[in-house]
Amino acid sequence: MKKIFGSLFVFGCFLFGVQTQISSNNLNIGETLIFTITSNNEDTKFPDITDIGGNPVLSNRTSKQISSINGKYSMNVSQVYVIEPKESFEIPSYTVEVDGKKEFTKKININVSKPSKSVSDEYSLEMSIDKNSSFVNESVVLNIEFKINKYIKIPKIQLEKLNLGDFWVEVIGETREEEGDFLITNVKYLISAKRAGSLEIPSAVIKLGSIEDDFFSMFSNQIKWKKLYSNSLLLDVKPLPQGIYLFGDFDIKASVDKNILEENEALNLTLKVSGRGNVNDIQDFGLDINNTIIYTDKAIKNSKIQNGEYEGAFVQKFAILANENFEIPGIEIKYFDGEKIVTKKTKPIKISAKKIDYNKTVTETKNNTKLYQKTEIVYKTNYFYIAFSFILGFLISGISFVLYPRMKLNKDEKLYKKINSFTNNKDLLKQLFLYPKIFEEEISKLESNIYSNTKYKIDTKKIRDLAKRHGI
Repeated sequence: MKKIFGSLFVFGCFLFGVQTQISSNNLNIGETLIFTITSNNEDTKFPDITDIGGNPVLSNRTSKQISSINGKYSMNVSQVYVIEPKESFEIPSYTVEVDGKKEFTKKININVSKPSKSVSDEYSLEMSIDKNSSFVNESVVLNIEFKINKYIKIPKIQLEKLNLGDFWVEVIGETREEEGDFLITNVKYLISAKRAGSLEIPSAVIKLGSIEDDFFSMFSNQIKWKKLYSNSLLLDVKPLPQGIYLFGDFDIKASVDKNILEENEALNLTLKVSGRGNVNDIQDFGLDINNTIIYTDKAIKNSKIQNGEYEGAFVQKFAILANENFEIPGIEIKYFDGEKIVTKKTKPIKISAKKIDYNKTVTETKNNTKLYQKTEIVYKTNYFYIAFSFILGFLISGISFVLYPRMKLNKDEKLYKKINSFTNNKDLLKQLFLYPKIFEEEISKLESNIYSNTKYKIDTKKIRDLAKRHGI
């Protein structure tokens, strides 16, 4: 009867202008409030509301409803706002313009309180954690246990999403068992605090849906929902030492696919961090080695939950180009193991880069040719072997003198011939980097275009002329 009179009151107020409605003036933390402003005049301008009493508007919509009284039609226009208040507050008065005239809504007090744990002989909801104190980013196991009498018929049971803004949350798993007259469901989560302090874990909520046992529900199958609340918890979270963001136990390793770098080759470096803790928070590493070009891949992170903790690996790969010897420095990682700061570092890796001196190669080849020619003079006793040695020596020396240096030089002489064939700046940069003194200016521009998104014009004609001038 109370609902009927309430509806009549609201309807009667439409005849006199603007009416406000709320879904409830007593809420639990975590519940939403629906605030509605309604006018019986289509020519209505509603206020632009983004915040109600310090609570941001989560959503809003406009609705229209046509009604008829004694054959006269009228239209009701409503603006609906949804908020989720965290504490008690007052909905202020708002100005609504109806048919060019200003009207004002009334202020409304809303009471918001912490939900108390639901108590019943037929069901219960209990929340627990495996430790009462932790560090930032340390894993904590949270368990929600729901018990319900197996003889009670509840067609729908829904566990609402946990509202843990101060924590990282991941579901571990769910188990079900029967104990006496009760069905028991346990849902486990792995949580880790984002910040230090005494952090509250608010009550878990389960919605129990039952079909109303009355005449009208026989046709509509309308579900009536009831909320069941668990206890809330407090977790004492201690800060990590300054400058440290990793908690757990980790190892770090660096490996290369070669220690001697041939001309025009790239060195592949793999960096791997593995262990237990907040692996997914490890940030990409950067390398800075003089006289090298370094291409860095985005790290790949894999993790899983094992024995109530995160375990996993972080893998990052680098490609390094150089034309002189260099050393990959030790790469370090720092973390807190619950008692102390631990620093682990990879060993430095020395890399030899081969650099061919073409002038030296030609000279050595010519000298070798003279040695072969001398062979003809020394061996005179056996003409067959002399002739054979002479021909063989002549062929080998000829090939060495003519073809070998030209093959090596042609490989580089092709640079000025195929400048226009490079499809991207990175490929061109790899070639020019082999001659840093010759193409210093062009290398600088290419690096800036690639890594700083600049748009320097690359003069390929100048590069081709320089390459041709230096015989490369």
